Amino acid sequence: RKWIWLAVAAIVGIVIAALPGFEGLSHRAQLVLAITVFSAILWAFQVINNGVASVLMMGLLIVAGVRPALALSGFGGPPFWVLVTVLFYGFAMKKTGLAERLSYYILSLFPSSYSGILGAFFVIGFVLALGIPSMTVRTAIMVPIAWALVQSLGLAPRSRGSALIILTTVEMAVIPGLAFLYGSLDGPIVAAAFEAKHLPLTWLGYAQVTTFPTLL
Repeated sequence: RKWIWLAVAAIVGIVIAALPGFEGLSHRAQLVLAITVFSAILWAFQVINNGVASVLMMGLLIVAGVRPALALSGFGGPPFWVLVTVLFYGFAMKKTGLAERLSYYILSLFPSSYSGILGAFFVIGFVLALGIPSMTVRTAIMVPIAWALVQSLGLAPRSRGSALIILTTVEMAVIPGLAFLYGSLDGPIVAAAFEAKHLPLTWLGYAQVTTFPTLL
């Protein structure tokens, strides 16, 4: 099946590259579009490892005539290295158990009612988002804690109560990170877009705009 999708990706890319020129697009830009679509199909259908597909895309862009500095710019700008640093601290928090200890401590501060539990995981999501930019990692930390809580409360696995706690925990592992520039892996993309347009963007300025709608 993977070979089939690889063939589909290649055929679609070749067809786009061979089409008559699009109005407003140079031939090089059309090649970039073809390579992007080819890579998107590889990502979407998991034909090869996503990292390998990304490196392949950058190599094809350079072959197509895109300047190496531009093709590799995602790894050469400050946002990428900030992300590497933040991911390191997030990994350290998970590896040392600090994230779990923080979560359990916050849980202990709230009453053992549904509203108390949901409020606790809301706060946990915000606190962890400050140090762990990956929504996936936050989910991997918080959901086992929520499941252990469901079991300790004696709630049936498919009951409305257990569903409420688990689903809320997943949402709270994802949504609060959107309030901060590096609270999600989208942050470096936003920072790079602002940098490309020479627009100033600070962590605090981003939070001032996004925190209220995230809370709401």
